Amino acid sequence: MAGFHAPNWQTQLKEEKVFEQLSEKIFTRIPYPREMAEFIGAAAPWKEFCALRIDEKNLTHFPETPEGKEPGYQRRERKAGRDEKEFFHFNRNYIKTFAESGRAKIAGIRAFHDFADELLQISGDYILSIAHSMRDSIPALYENLEARELTLRFLHYIPSQDAPHILADPHFDRSGFTLHLYENYPGAQYLDWDNTWKELPIDTGKTVAFGAYQMGVLTRNKIQPLWHQVVSRPDLATLHGDRYAIVLFSSLPEVEPFPKDIRTQDLLPGYLPKVD
Repeated sequence: MAGFHAPNWQTQLKEEKVFEQLSEKIFTRIPYPREMAEFIGAAAPWKEFCALRIDEKNLTHFPETPEGKEPGYQRRERKAGRDEKEFFHFNRNYIKTFAESGRAKIAGIRAFHDFADELLQISGDYILSIAHSMRDSIPALYENLEARELTLRFLHYIPSQDAPHILADPHFDRSGFTLHLYENYPGAQYLDWDNTWKELPIDTGKTVAFGAYQMGVLTRNKIQPLWHQVVSRPDLATLHGDRYAIVLFSSLPEVEPFPKDIRTQDLLPGYLPKVD
């Protein structure tokens, strides 16, 4: 999977004009390296992990940390206005926590761990290449991302048959830079500059990249954090079943973090005036 820093890939990323797209359109779509697109494929190891028994999946569940982070497997039961969902936070902290726990790594867990570990590595290489293409505009971004404070969030929504409704409330991400790596059918939406919600265009072979809170701080709001939400699609769920997605969050250790005691979901969606 090496080669994301190759000159031809750097040239392609520069031609995408990532910084200009992020500042003007709030997000951008960037082609994957072919090898990365093929590796993610249909995210089969994540789907197979979700099919394990709950007691097997709970071998990868750990309590919330004092910092408010949830490593490993988490489940949210269905309640009024919300579908049942499960998700997995995979990062260096989880790898260390699981190794120290001494818990058994059954076949389904081992296959998912191998997939997630490799994806964490190659998506880390990929996001560094994206940051390298913006070094003239945001020199500190690459240096921050070199620390590789990265978290993969694997998501699985188990749809109800209700009318279309919100699966994830409007919010912006608390970290620095986000890559939407995979979803098996549409549902993600973004708030445009004119305060209308529009479908976030997810294509096979491309990632959607957008700024989070720390990117706004780092660029003095030339790149603002993208407001987004996820809505159910009963029409597509009937055809495709459960909804799966994979997102990469990257924190910037040298940039002011978002306050821990505030949920971005509790804020009023909207943007500041564009900064030239």
